[in-house]
Amino acid sequence: MGETMRKYDHIMFDMDGTFVDSRNFHGRAFQRYFKQCGREVDMEAVKDALGVTILDIFHRIGITGEEEDRAFDHLAEFYQTGADDLIMEIPFGEQAKETFFALHEKGYQMSVVTNSFTELTEKVLQLHGLRHCFVEVAGADRHSLDKEERCRNLLKKYGVDAGRALYVGDAERDIEIANIIGSDSCFADVPIGWAKDKRRIYEELKPTYTVKALGGLTDFL
Repeated sequence: MGETMRKYDHIMFDMDGTFVDSRNFHGRAFQRYFKQCGREVDMEAVKDALGVTILDIFHRIGITGEEEDRAFDHLAEFYQTGADDLIMEIPFGEQAKETFFALHEKGYQMSVVTNSFTELTEKVLQLHGLRHCFVEVAGADRHSLDKEERCRNLLKKYGVDAGRALYVGDAERDIEIANIIGSDSCFADVPIGWAKDKRRIYEELKPTYTVKALGGLTDFL
């Protein structure tokens, strides 16, 4: 597919709730990790806290101050070495993998911008055979908890004008970020999504596109 035929120069995807159903995974992973650290954590409490930053989750379970830095380092290592079995069990959304393969085949440049750890996101893509589809993974770490900043930095790195980029996400903040940085947006109104106020998304944030499954992206890309 020629350069002039592609509708966008770059497509950014959120991960959790957009193309993976990861609520149970995060609950089980945090529970396993903190048990190894000698701290008991209620899985349902962790699942209820999802959708905020990792730092917020740490604070909600009582990790603050100097302990935060150690927790970030140890959690990143845990995702790299201690959670492969849980990662392999993460369900993908309907048509998600097929859509990534199809868009990659068409020559679209794609990235993942997520509030999950970079190490975790890399592992998810690697273990599920998708890493080659994406030029970049921009996940959270202790220095970068702001998805908006990561989106801007990513587009700057690849020399992409925001108006030639598409952001695909399942929640209010995803569509807000697209509007703020000036890119088009696609609301993934999918069964695994984490949106809390769909009415606000449709009536106030007004995404450029909406899909009920990621396969719908190929209808306009």
